[in-house]
Amino acid sequence: MQALFACRSPERQADLAFISIVMIVGICIYPQLAKPFCEGQPHSLPLSSRVMRSFPCQGSALRKAAWVLSRAPWVLADVGKLGIADAGLGIGLAIWLARLACALLLPDPLYTDVVAPLLTYAVRNCFCLFHIWLGPQHVPSPAAVFTNLSLLHIPLDICVSLTCQRPSMWLEAAHGVFNTACTILLCSWYSRNPATGVSFWSVLLKLSGYEPRQLGPGWEERLRAELEARGERLAGVYVRAGCIELMLETELPADRQGDAWSHPALASGTCTGLLAEEPGLLAAVVEALGLPPTAGPENAAQVLGSLRGSQAEDSPLQSGPSLSVTVRPRMWLLRPGDPTRLALELRVMGLPTKVAVTGWEAGSSSDTEGDDPDGSGRGAPAAPSVASGQGPLLEVLVRSRGRYLPVRVGAPPATGQRAEGSSGGRPAGGSGVAGSRLGPLCLRAEVDAAGAGPGLTQVDLRLGGRPLCALPLLLLPAGREDLAAELGRLAEATRPVPGAAGAEGSLQGDVLGGLMYDLGSLLYGDIDDLHVDVVGALAAHLLEYAETAGLPATAAAIREAVEARTSVARGGKAAARSSTAKTGGGPSCSSCWAAAMEHLPSTPAGPRPWASSSTRATAWRDVGRALLLSLGLVREGPAQAEAFRAAADGWAAAQAHIIQAVELLSLLSSLVRGRGRLSPARMLVWFVRCGPSLVTAAAWPLLPPHAWRRLAGAVRRPRYAAMLGAKAAAVAARLPTPASMVPYYSGLSMVALEGAIMPATCPLSLAASVVLSALRLPLHAALIGSVLAAGAGQGPGGWPLTSRVLTGRALLLAARVEMVALATTLACNVYLRLGCRRGRERRAKGQPVRGSGHVKAE
Repeated sequence: MQALFACRSPERQADLAFISIVMIVGICIYPQLAKPFCEGQPHSLPLSSRVMRSFPCQGSALRKAAWVLSRAPWVLADVGKLGIADAGLGIGLAIWLARLACALLLPDPLYTDVVAPLLTYAVRNCFCLFHIWLGPQHVPSPAAVFTNLSLLHIPLDICVSLTCQRPSMWLEAAHGVFNTACTILLCSWYSRNPATGVSFWSVLLKLSGYEPRQLGPGWEERLRAELEARGERLAGVYVRAGCIELMLETELPADRQGDAWSHPALASGTCTGLLAEEPGLLAAVVEALGLPPTAGPENAAQVLGSLRGSQAEDSPLQSGPSLSVTVRPRMWLLRPGDPTRLALELRVMGLPTKVAVTGWEAGSSSDTEGDDPDGSGRGAPAAPSVASGQGPLLEVLVRSRGRYLPVRVGAPPATGQRAEGSSGGRPAGGSGVAGSRLGPLCLRAEVDAAGAGPGLTQVDLRLGGRPLCALPLLLLPAGREDLAAELGRLAEATRPVPGAAGAEGSLQGDVLGGLMYDLGSLLYGDIDDLHVDVVGALAAHLLEYAETAGLPATAAAIREAVEARTSVARGGKAAARSSTAKTGGGPSCSSCWAAAMEHLPSTPAGPRPWASSSTRATAWRDVGRALLLSLGLVREGPAQAEAFRAAADGWAAAQAHIIQAVELLSLLSSLVRGRGRLSPARMLVWFVRCGPSLVTAAAWPLLPPHAWRRLAGAVRRPRYAAMLGAKAAAVAARLPTPASMVPYYSGLSMVALEGAIMPATCPLSLAASVVLSALRLPLHAALIGSVLAAGAGQGPGGWPLTSRVLTGRALLLAARVEMVALATTLACNVYLRLGCRRGRERRAKGQPVRGSGHVKAE
């Protein structure tokens, strides 16, 4: 290898060095791929990865980079086996390896003129081409978006383009047009994916030492009243023999921009968040159930676990977040007169080496007369047991509308696995299937859905008595064959690739799980108690997604559901208004669906406005108020000012990589172009100018991410101070301007950097920006004037350029920069203040917007 490297020309050696540096930087993207794993989120790294399981999640960037480089061969193997969501990164790395081999083996003309440009443009366009080939239903991972669709892609693309020794301007222009068109197409595709409008948060409580027959009369009404007083709503009850288990499931409207949880109890991030916030909840639940107070440890109440969306917050798995669950089909058409028996196929990866699998069959020994204390027919299985040595028990439960559905679980016929488990006292379709942690566990669940109505059905998986996940299944009524076929095609389009990591619903992050929740809640659920804005926004959002994604049957079903409920609501509108006025309560069912109808477009074709005219008028009023606040024409309170400062610091921290990369690239370019001709004073000025970026760049590999973000937000004002001090020093010392800087001052580069990029990434208040512009204007004019004077000759008409003309032109060019900077600052101020206002509105709605919670007693 050393001999091959030594015999190459200096140009080829520089090319090899540059390729090696880029590949090292590419390998260091591994921490971004492992970030979802560290946060307990779905990831695309292979489950068999030994590197992933020892990754230092809490280490600094320097420690992570050193860890990755020390395990480079295994990291490359992991990147080569990425899931489909990140496969584009693996393709790009394979192209770099191919180019490295070509640079070592191919002769100079062939490599320099043909292979190097071809592979350079291939790696710069492979992401867009790969994801366009996957189609609009595929959603890339956050790591893929971070490296290819964010603003960070600009400096990365510049670095990659520098590896081509003989670039062609025509090819660069064609690449720019093609890449821009592909990026716009991908962004338009991914913006159509529906953000989940309804999310679930569940807490499973177990009341030991009690029997269902101890439940007093009217306990369900008392429990409903108690929970409604605490902001929840009882929607279903499940009873289990041998104990009582309560599943406190709260249905919450999620933030449309990204699954932001508005329930205050979720702030703790633990499975006991609701209990920590309301310590008297357990005692109140016991009292509402009519049970005697707890007298000792034998009558104990405990939290078995919780679910956030579809995934467990505190996973019962011992080895970390590597669970992958797939269930097919995701929707089922109910046919009248036909025995409803659902056949579900489950595929689970990431379980312990050996598990005992069980379901619940009607008529098994778990059916006792205590299962139905109130005669409601909500019989449910007893808590199962498992013999020692069989491993932890994996339960498959299917529940719908307040009752468990009998389910028989076994191995699919094609797999040939044996069923040896037990459920309660006798075999109940369970199987003690021994499966490798790295291999899938395939199951077949036969569900007796007789009497089940259309709407959401939950497929619950519990491991060792603790919640593992809950996947949504949508039951459709007879006559909706078109809707079933359409959603079936959508499910096939979003089917995970075999062997790829991930799971359904919230586990995989696919669009289908959230869509099942939203459609089930809107079409067949009881969401009348939700706030007017929530119902209207959910209906409008689903309709917009259905029509832009080409789902006409889904769009028609949404319209029919809203119109049917609105016609009923209009009949009782006056009575509802009178009742609301008397009780002082929130919006009623009638007003909710009437408002939802107003949110929907009037025609089923054409562009879909997001809100009604009144909503648009309110939005424009919000923009006007934000503009007045930014201009200082309206006084803002201390809380608003503090919120704006926090938003500006957060925005600066989020965009710090952009301004840091731009400033460091400009510093490097100036040093390289002016090498041998720059005086020490000029170099000192440049280092002072880029000092904050040098500090943040040096701290990035040393500090943990949260500490680095605080530092990046804190250098927002020092960055402007360093820039102002460097310019003042250059003017005061009368330093000559290098020839390489003449296009920067006289062209548009200065306008782009100091007028657009810097105010957009480091926003200031408009008053501070005006003061800064007043200080910078004479400095900019002096610097531009020195540049113009150095190149002064004759004007276009042959007349000499006088000092007055040069001064006037310098002032105009400097004023152009400051005008653009002030306009950019004003736009950023308005944007950030609108964001602060939306945040306050969401926090305010957290109290009156009550989720349609489901409390289920087993």
